[in-house]
Amino acid sequence: MLSGVHEKSNGLTLHFTTLHTVAGCDSVTTNVTLLCNRDQTSDISLVDNSDNCRLAFEYSGPFGCRLCKESDYKSIASSCEKSSRNITYVKEEDVLCSGGADLPPVTTEKCTPYQDSLVDSIKRFKVYVGLGVGVMVLLITGFCFLAWYSSTLKHKLDGYSQMNYADDDNYTGAVGEEKQFCLG
Repeated sequence: MLSGVHEKSNGLTLHFTTLHTVAGCDSVTTNVTLLCNRDQTSDISLVDNSDNCRLAFEYSGPFGCRLCKESDYKSIASSCEKSSRNITYVKEEDVLCSGGADLPPVTTEKCTPYQDSLVDSIKRFKVYVGLGVGVMVLLITGFCFLAWYSSTLKHKLDGYSQMNYADDDNYTGAVGEEKQFCLG
């Protein structure tokens, strides 16, 4: 009769006892330990038979493994190539299981812009930097042109105001005469 089951990290142990006297023993206890070995080889051995009333067997093979579940597999995504990537599944390294849930098939999914490969990201970065530098050059050129045009216009206005006030006895200088800060 099965008297207990104890799970171990790499298998499980089944405890059997008899309810009646057998071969001079009040009861015979048999422990069968099933160890998980994912290799296809199996091995069974008698571990303890010290007094003929207590037997211990150890089985090592794939039938000692628990059945695999879907959560025993992890997904691995490839890098994005042409806006899609492959998702493959492998068994977790520390999981000891056999049979059960099948390994999920390879799937393909579309990549988001943030999942593109590093090479594509570097290319986009270079384009954005080039656009940024181009905009900055246009802004600086436009600012300097406006400063030069403003200075030229100011000199023309100063010439006109000097002509208007040349006959006036109270003339002290052109309106707005001060030092130039940009382009002399």
